[in-house]
Amino acid sequence: VLPSLFEPPHSTPQAMPATAKSYMKMADAYLDKGKYVLASKQFLKVIKKAPDHLPAHLGYATSLERAGKRKQINAAALAYCNSTKVAVSQGDRIDPMANSGAGGIAENILRRSMQLAKTAPSERLQTLQAISAYAPTYALAADIYFEIGKEAAKTNITEAKTAFRIANGLIEKRNDSQAPFHAASLVEVARISLEADNVPSRAVEIFETLKDAHMEDSIHVDLLVLTGRAHVLLGDLHAAITELTRALSLPECTSTSLAHHELAIALTKSN
Repeated sequence: VLPSLFEPPHSTPQAMPATAKSYMKMADAYLDKGKYVLASKQFLKVIKKAPDHLPAHLGYATSLERAGKRKQINAAALAYCNSTKVAVSQGDRIDPMANSGAGGIAENILRRSMQLAKTAPSERLQTLQAISAYAPTYALAADIYFEIGKEAAKTNITEAKTAFRIANGLIEKRNDSQAPFHAASLVEVARISLEADNVPSRAVEIFETLKDAHMEDSIHVDLLVLTGRAHVLLGDLHAAITELTRALSLPECTSTSLAHHELAIALTKSN
Protein backbone atom coordinates (compact mmCIF):
# COMPACT_ATOMS: atom_id res chain seq x y z
CA VAL A 1 0.00 0.00 0.00
CA LEU A 2 1.41 3.36 -1.01
CA PRO A 3 1.37 6.25 1.47
CA SER A 4 -1.11 9.07 0.98
CA LEU A 5 -0.03 12.49 -0.20
CA PHE A 6 -0.43 15.60 1.92
CA GLU A 7 -3.66 17.20 0.72
CA PRO A 8 -5.07 19.46 3.48
CA PRO A 9 -8.21 21.57 2.96
CA HIS A 10 -7.52 25.06 1.66
CA SER A 11 -7.42 27.82 4.26
CA THR A 12 -7.24 31.60 4.17
CA PRO A 13 -4.68 33.38 6.39
CA GLN A 14 -6.23 35.20 9.32
CA ALA A 15 -5.42 38.82 10.13
CA MET A 16 -2.39 39.14 12.40
CA PRO A 17 -2.98 40.61 15.86
CA ALA A 18 -1.07 43.81 16.60
CA THR A 19 1.13 42.02 19.12
CA ALA A 20 2.11 39.43 16.51
CA LYS A 21 3.09 42.20 14.09
CA SER A 22 5.28 43.72 16.77
CA TYR A 23 6.97 40.39 17.47
CA MET A 24 7.47 39.88 13.73
CA LYS A 25 9.30 43.19 13.32
CA MET A 26 11.56 42.31 16.22
CA ALA A 27 12.19 38.82 14.82
CA ASP A 28 13.11 40.17 11.38
CA ALA A 29 15.46 42.69 12.96
CA TYR A 30 17.25 40.00 14.96
CA LEU A 31 17.47 37.80 11.87
CA ASP A 32 19.00 40.60 9.81
CA LYS A 33 21.61 41.18 12.53
CA GLY A 34 22.52 37.50 12.69
CA LYS A 35 21.14 37.06 16.20
CA TYR A 36 19.49 33.78 15.35
CA VAL A 37 18.65 32.50 18.81
CA LEU A 38 16.84 35.71 19.69
CA ALA A 39 15.16 35.72 16.28
CA SER A 40 13.87 32.16 16.74
CA LYS A 41 12.31 33.08 20.08
CA GLN A 42 10.47 36.04 18.55
CA PHE A 43 9.28 33.99 15.55
CA LEU A 44 7.87 31.44 17.98
CA LYS A 45 5.92 34.20 19.70
CA VAL A 46 4.46 35.19 16.33
CA ILE A 47 3.49 31.59 15.57
CA LYS A 48 1.66 31.28 18.89
CA LYS A 49 -0.36 34.41 18.11
CA ALA A 50 -0.76 33.74 14.37
CA PRO A 51 -0.24 30.00 13.70
CA ASP A 52 -1.02 30.29 9.98
CA HIS A 53 1.50 33.07 9.24
CA LEU A 54 3.88 31.49 6.71
CA PRO A 55 6.70 34.09 7.00
CA ALA A 56 6.93 33.42 10.74
CA HIS A 57 7.21 29.67 10.19
CA LEU A 58 9.89 30.17 7.56
CA GLY A 59 11.70 32.68 9.75
CA TYR A 60 11.70 30.26 12.66
CA ALA A 61 13.07 27.42 10.54
CA THR A 62 15.70 29.68 9.00
CA SER A 63 16.79 30.94 12.43
CA LEU A 64 17.23 27.40 13.73
CA GLU A 65 19.19 26.41 10.64
CA ARG A 66 21.47 29.45 10.63
CA ALA A 67 22.19 29.15 14.35
CA GLY A 68 24.41 26.28 13.25
CA LYS A 69 23.78 24.03 16.25
CA ARG A 70 24.01 20.39 15.20
CA LYS A 71 21.60 19.31 17.91
CA GLN A 72 18.96 21.56 16.35
CA ILE A 73 19.20 20.24 12.79
CA ASN A 74 16.25 17.89 13.20
CA ALA A 75 14.22 20.65 14.84
CA ALA A 76 15.00 22.97 11.91
CA ALA A 77 14.02 20.26 9.42
CA LEU A 78 10.69 19.73 11.18
CA ALA A 79 10.14 23.48 11.37
CA TYR A 80 10.43 23.58 7.58
CA CYS A 81 7.81 20.79 7.54
CA ASN A 82 5.42 23.06 9.42
CA SER A 83 6.18 25.77 6.89
CA THR A 84 5.30 23.33 4.11
CA LYS A 85 2.00 22.50 5.79
CA VAL A 86 1.03 26.18 5.86
CA ALA A 87 2.25 26.78 2.31
CA VAL A 88 0.21 23.88 0.91
CA SER A 89 -2.88 24.88 2.88
CA GLN A 90 -2.81 28.49 1.74
CA GLY A 91 -1.37 28.27 -1.77
CA ASP A 92 -2.79 27.32 -5.14
CA ARG A 93 -3.74 23.68 -5.52
CA ILE A 94 -0.70 21.53 -6.33
CA ASP A 95 -1.11 18.87 -9.01
CA PRO A 96 -0.13 15.58 -7.32
CA MET A 97 1.14 14.34 -10.69
CA ALA A 98 3.48 17.31 -11.13
CA ASN A 99 7.04 16.67 -12.22
CA SER A 100 9.88 17.05 -9.77
CA GLY A 101 10.50 20.76 -9.23
CA ALA A 102 6.98 21.80 -10.23
CA GLY A 103 5.48 21.79 -6.74
CA GLY A 104 6.01 25.49 -6.10
CA ILE A 105 7.21 27.01 -2.85
CA ALA A 106 5.89 24.08 -0.81
CA GLU A 107 8.17 21.66 -2.66
CA ASN A 108 11.16 23.97 -2.30
CA ILE A 109 10.60 24.22 1.44
CA LEU A 110 10.18 20.48 1.94
CA ARG A 111 13.27 19.69 -0.12
CA ARG A 112 15.23 21.99 2.18
CA SER A 113 13.81 20.07 5.12
CA MET A 114 14.93 16.80 3.54
CA GLN A 115 18.44 18.05 2.85
CA LEU A 116 18.80 19.23 6.45
CA ALA A 117 17.57 15.94 7.86
CA LYS A 118 20.25 14.07 5.93
CA THR A 119 22.95 16.04 7.77
CA ALA A 120 21.59 15.55 11.29
CA PRO A 121 23.97 13.89 13.79
CA SER A 122 21.30 11.39 14.86
CA GLU A 123 17.65 10.37 14.33
CA ARG A 124 17.93 10.99 10.57
CA LEU A 125 15.62 8.12 9.70
CA GLN A 126 12.88 9.22 12.10
CA THR A 127 13.04 12.79 10.82
CA LEU A 128 12.90 11.71 7.17
CA GLN A 129 9.90 9.52 7.95
CA ALA A 130 8.15 12.50 9.56
CA ILE A 131 8.96 14.66 6.54
CA SER A 132 7.44 12.10 4.16
CA ALA A 133 3.96 12.82 5.55
CA TYR A 134 4.04 16.35 4.12
CA ALA A 135 4.80 15.58 0.46
CA PRO A 136 2.11 17.05 -1.84
CA THR A 137 3.28 15.32 -5.05
CA TYR A 138 4.18 11.76 -5.97
CA ALA A 139 7.55 12.82 -7.37
CA LEU A 140 8.54 14.57 -4.15
CA ALA A 141 7.25 11.74 -1.98
CA ALA A 142 9.30 9.29 -4.05
CA ASP A 143 12.47 11.30 -3.54
CA ILE A 144 11.89 11.38 0.22
CA TYR A 145 11.30 7.62 0.37
CA PHE A 146 14.51 7.15 -1.60
CA GLU A 147 16.37 9.01 1.15
CA ILE A 148 14.54 6.95 3.78
CA GLY A 149 15.77 3.83 2.00
CA LYS A 150 19.34 5.09 1.86
CA GLU A 151 19.32 5.80 5.57
CA ALA A 152 17.54 2.57 6.50
CA ALA A 153 20.06 0.54 4.46
CA LYS A 154 22.70 1.34 7.08
CA THR A 155 20.92 -0.83 9.67
CA ASN A 156 17.92 -2.64 8.18
CA ILE A 157 18.05 -4.00 4.62
CA THR A 158 14.43 -5.18 4.67
CA GLU A 159 13.19 -1.72 5.64
CA ALA A 160 15.41 -0.18 3.00
CA LYS A 161 14.02 -2.40 0.24
CA THR A 162 10.49 -1.52 1.30
CA ALA A 163 11.27 2.21 1.11
CA PHE A 164 12.90 1.90 -2.32
CA ARG A 165 9.94 -0.06 -3.65
CA ILE A 166 7.53 2.54 -2.28
CA ALA A 167 9.56 5.25 -4.03
CA ASN A 168 9.32 3.40 -7.33
CA GLY A 169 5.62 2.65 -6.79
CA LEU A 170 4.89 6.35 -6.26
CA ILE A 171 6.52 7.17 -9.60
CA GLU A 172 4.69 4.34 -11.36
CA LYS A 173 1.44 5.79 -10.03
CA ARG A 174 2.10 8.93 -12.14
CA ASN A 175 1.85 6.74 -15.26
CA ASP A 176 4.34 8.95 -17.08
CA SER A 177 5.81 7.21 -20.11
CA GLN A 178 8.75 9.65 -20.11
CA ALA A 179 9.72 8.79 -16.51
CA PRO A 180 8.08 5.47 -15.60
CA PHE A 181 10.47 4.50 -12.77
CA HIS A 182 12.34 5.97 -9.85
CA ALA A 183 15.63 4.88 -11.34
CA ALA A 184 17.79 5.72 -8.32
CA SER A 185 15.65 3.52 -6.08
CA LEU A 186 15.73 0.56 -8.44
CA VAL A 187 19.51 0.89 -8.69
CA GLU A 188 19.69 0.65 -4.89
CA VAL A 189 17.48 -2.46 -4.99
CA ALA A 190 19.93 -3.90 -7.53
CA ARG A 191 22.80 -3.06 -5.18
CA ILE A 192 21.09 -4.85 -2.29
CA SER A 193 20.33 -7.85 -4.51
CA LEU A 194 24.00 -8.07 -5.44
CA GLU A 195 25.76 -7.17 -2.19
CA ALA A 196 23.37 -8.25 0.56
CA ASP A 197 21.12 -10.92 -0.96
CA ASN A 198 23.79 -12.40 -3.26
CA VAL A 199 21.33 -12.67 -6.16
CA PRO A 200 23.19 -11.22 -9.17
CA SER A 201 20.47 -12.32 -11.58
CA ARG A 202 18.09 -9.88 -9.87
CA ALA A 203 20.51 -7.01 -10.56
CA VAL A 204 20.56 -8.00 -14.23
CA GLU A 205 16.75 -8.08 -14.29
CA ILE A 206 16.62 -4.55 -12.93
CA PHE A 207 19.11 -3.45 -15.59
CA GLU A 208 16.83 -4.89 -18.27
CA THR A 209 13.92 -2.94 -16.77
CA LEU A 210 15.85 0.34 -16.71
CA LYS A 211 18.10 0.08 -19.75
CA ASP A 212 15.90 2.31 -21.95
CA ALA A 213 14.78 4.67 -19.17
CA HIS A 214 16.04 8.22 -18.85
CA MET A 215 18.20 8.81 -15.80
CA GLU A 216 21.00 11.03 -14.58
CA ASP A 217 24.45 10.06 -15.83
CA SER A 218 25.73 9.30 -12.32
CA ILE A 219 22.83 6.91 -11.68
CA HIS A 220 23.40 5.31 -15.08
CA VAL A 221 27.06 4.70 -14.25
CA ASP A 222 26.08 3.11 -10.92
CA LEU A 223 23.64 0.83 -12.73
CA LEU A 224 26.18 -0.22 -15.35
CA VAL A 225 28.84 -0.95 -12.72
CA LEU A 226 26.44 -3.08 -10.69
CA THR A 227 25.31 -4.88 -13.83
CA GLY A 228 28.90 -5.51 -14.86
CA ARG A 229 29.69 -6.98 -11.44
CA ALA A 230 26.57 -9.15 -11.65
CA HIS A 231 27.57 -10.51 -15.05
CA VAL A 232 31.04 -11.37 -13.71
CA LEU A 233 29.45 -13.37 -10.88
CA LEU A 234 27.16 -15.09 -13.39
CA GLY A 235 30.15 -15.99 -15.57
CA ASP A 236 29.18 -13.80 -18.54
CA LEU A 237 32.44 -11.87 -18.93
CA HIS A 238 31.62 -10.53 -22.39
CA ALA A 239 28.44 -8.86 -21.10
CA ALA A 240 30.34 -7.57 -18.06
CA ILE A 241 33.06 -5.97 -20.19
CA THR A 242 30.45 -4.44 -22.49
CA GLU A 243 28.49 -2.75 -19.67
CA LEU A 244 31.57 -1.59 -17.76
CA THR A 245 33.00 -0.09 -20.94
CA ARG A 246 29.70 1.75 -21.45
CA ALA A 247 30.01 3.10 -17.91
CA LEU A 248 33.37 4.62 -18.80
CA SER A 249 31.90 6.30 -21.86
CA LEU A 250 29.60 8.42 -19.68
CA PRO A 251 30.65 11.68 -17.96
CA GLU A 252 32.94 11.09 -15.00
CA CYS A 253 31.32 10.76 -11.58
CA THR A 254 32.06 9.22 -8.19
CA SER A 255 31.55 5.67 -9.51
CA THR A 256 33.83 6.06 -12.53
CA SER A 257 36.90 4.85 -10.64
CA LEU A 258 34.95 1.77 -9.56
CA ALA A 259 34.04 1.13 -13.19
CA HIS A 260 37.76 1.14 -14.07
CA HIS A 261 38.46 -1.30 -11.22
CA GLU A 262 35.66 -3.70 -12.12
CA LEU A 263 36.59 -3.60 -15.82
CA ALA A 264 40.18 -4.52 -14.95
CA ILE A 265 38.90 -7.51 -12.97
CA ALA A 266 36.63 -8.63 -15.83
CA LEU A 267 39.42 -8.29 -18.41
CA THR A 268 41.82 -10.24 -16.20
CA LYS A 269 39.31 -13.05 -15.80
CA SER A 270 38.59 -13.12 -19.54
CA ASN A 271 42.27 -13.72 -20.25
